[in-house]
Amino acid sequence: MDMGVDALRAEYRSLAKYTVPEMTSDAFISNHENLDELLQYQDVPCQDQHRIVLKWPNAPTDYIHANYVGTPLSEKRFICTQGPLDNTIPEFWMMVLQEESETIVMLCTCIETGKFKCSQYWPEIVGETKTFAGIEVTNMMVKPSIALTILNIKFGKPDGTRETREVRHYQWLDWPDRGVPPCRLTSMPIIVHCSAGIGRTGTIVAIEYILVECANMCDLLKELRHYRAYSIQNDMVRGT
Repeated sequence: MDMGVDALRAEYRSLAKYTVPEMTSDAFISNHENLDELLQYQDVPCQDQHRIVLKWPNAPTDYIHANYVGTPLSEKRFICTQGPLDNTIPEFWMMVLQEESETIVMLCTCIETGKFKCSQYWPEIVGETKTFAGIEVTNMMVKPSIALTILNIKFGKPDGTRETREVRHYQWLDWPDRGVPPCRLTSMPIIVHCSAGIGRTGTIVAIEYILVECANMCDLLKELRHYRAYSIQNDMVRGT
């Protein structure tokens, strides 16, 4: 980056409100009456292109504020989503199971500087089980040194049988001071969220993108917003 900090900030400001020309958010708008219950950030639309459509049996809605985000590694490398609220936790776990995700990266704490950011959607204590819409989530192991919780997920299938899966939950407690969490190699989408699912979340996706394929920053911002509206919130995040 030979432009200097001021030039980088000016470049970001010129793109701060950029959205892809063909973007629509019909599902977001159609859920407008329930927005107070479904999300915290009503000014952050979930674009229809690349949105996750819930197809889980008996799901109350097909809507969740989440989008596939591609990188040079895969068209569906990441799922970027808002932090779950109390009444969207079931849909969150439905998405995890539907997309067969093995890794969740949480880039916030539930409360930051006295402000609510995200609900506690997993059991913190080893051996504890929480149930959400018939999905049993059990804390099997905690590794504090790498902020890792290994969760055992049990759920019923349409044929009446039950299945068990393992999901690794990384909580990055000290963003932005340390390196990328050691996510194991996986071909399944990695679910990433902060609170709104665009600032820190967009940045972590951008970091991997750059590590895999060096990209012009303007082009990269436009590419990320092709998948998820308003990814990378401000010039301070963009400059890190």
